[in-house]
Amino acid sequence: MYFSDEGKLITVTHPMVKGVEQPAVETATPVWYNEKSVRQSEFYAASAQGVQLEKMVEVHTEDWAGQTLFQDAAGIRYKVFRSYVTEKDTVELTLQTGGAR
Repeated sequence: MYFSDEGKLITVTHPMVKGVEQPAVETATPVWYNEKSVRQSEFYAASAQGVQLEKMVEVHTEDWAGQTLFQDAAGIRYKVFRSYVTEKDTVELTLQTGGAR
C-alpha cells in the first residue's frame, strides 16, 4: 500500500458565543489514504439497517482524531460510519453517503 491519494478528514464543531450556538465550523486535515473495498459482510449488515456504505479508506493512525467526515481526492464527501485501528499503524474508515454540506 502506497498511500497515494490525498483526501481530507473533517471535524465539524458548533461554537457557542454567550450561550448562543453559532454556525458550524469545519476544520479539514489533509491526509494520504488508500482506498479499499467494503467487506461483504459489513456491507450487508449495514444495508439491513438502512445504511448505504460506499467505500473504505485506510489512513495513518497519527492522522486520525475521531473526525466525522472524509473528503476523497475527487472532492466527494462521506460520513465516517465506523473506524477500526489495525495492527499496522493504520485506521480503516468505513464510509457512507451523506457527507454533503
